[in-house]
Amino acid sequence: MKEKEMIDIYDRERHRTGRVVSRSTHLQDGEYRLVVHVCVFDKRGRLLLQQRAKKKRSYTGRWDVSAGGHSIAGETSAQAVERELYEELGLHYDFSHTDPFMTANFEHGFDDYYMIDMDITELDLTLQGTEVSDARFVTYREVCEMLARGQMLPFHRSFFTLLFDIHRHELNFFIE
Repeated sequence: MKEKEMIDIYDRERHRTGRVVSRSTHLQDGEYRLVVHVCVFDKRGRLLLQQRAKKKRSYTGRWDVSAGGHSIAGETSAQAVERELYEELGLHYDFSHTDPFMTANFEHGFDDYYMIDMDITELDLTLQGTEVSDARFVTYREVCEMLARGQMLPFHRSFFTLLFDIHRHELNFFIE
């Protein structure tokens, strides 16, 4: 198994247990993995989405937030999201002073969500073909339409309402 497929196991308090396993390992009660996602907004307030590649095992061709994946053994959350953003979209961003805006807990893991603004267009992206087949910026209305048509991963509409509301609030906070 390749090293990049090895992950740290955490306890409920997010402390590394010292156990490192293959990403595909079934976790026991009390064992958790770390997943990260980043939501990239452009200067017009649109969210960058990526379309999952046809070679992906799950949710083939569905649209997801900008980038994300598992942290690999030894990585912090910020290091993992920085790596995923670069690997999947070819974008460099220093997350060393950026905290997740939200953590979603799931049965055997923690999913840290980051939100950043980048002055880019789709032309600035370098898509990782094995992971991503397309990417584009969308408005809140467009993402809701995609959800209704079943084109997105199984997110709740309220998740995107929260994303866009938080993003607008942060912009207004700094403008005032």
